[in-house]
Amino acid sequence: MEDRSCSLEGSFIAFAATQAGRGADPRPSLQERYGSKANYVKQVEAAARQLLREGFLLSEDAERLVREARAQSRILSATADAVPHRYGVAPEGPPLNARSVA
Repeated sequence: MEDRSCSLEGSFIAFAATQAGRGADPRPSLQERYGSKANYVKQVEAAARQLLREGFLLSEDAERLVREARAQSRILSATADAVPHRYGVAPEGPPLNARSVA
């Protein structure tokens, strides 16, 4: 196995912002997935809280991910806020820190 390397190449195809913008792409758009930027942030917070509770994220990493979600400029414009959310609203929870999962 010595001198063998594994190439770490990959790609990604971004989700369309709106249903109208996705054309033939069968994947739901950001608008269809989240309905609003606020709901997107709530879902990121809920996922980070769960991963923190399960020990898969450190507190500082969870907080960074939520900050980055709040700062995203591409995730849903104000015009998308009126679209009903397809998957429901993520539950609210305590702040993301180690004390909140004890």
